Amino acid sequence: MENAFKHGQISKDAEGIAIDLSILDKKIIYKVKNTIPSFYPAQQLKKEANGIGLNNVQDRLNLIYPDNHFLKIHSDQSVFTIHLEITIKNE
Repeated sequence: MENAFKHGQISKDAEGIAIDLSILDKKIIYKVKNTIPSFYPAQQLKKEANGIGLNNVQDRLNLIYPDNHFLKIHSDQSVFTIHLEITIKNE
């Protein structure tokens, strides 16, 4: 979510940020989508999409929710999206 605010609102041509959080069928479903300003360098975007922060998130999910999560990160020239699902276990 931090990156959505950091990158999704850095210019007037950015359309903004969409955040959706829901619980459905024992799953927490979290989606974030932000536009990427047209002037943002593609090389910088690629570097950040593979950056330390997102790798740390994946490592934490693997440690805390092994086999109980799904994370998809996608970016293109104009939009960056994250879709995260965490299965809630009854313990």
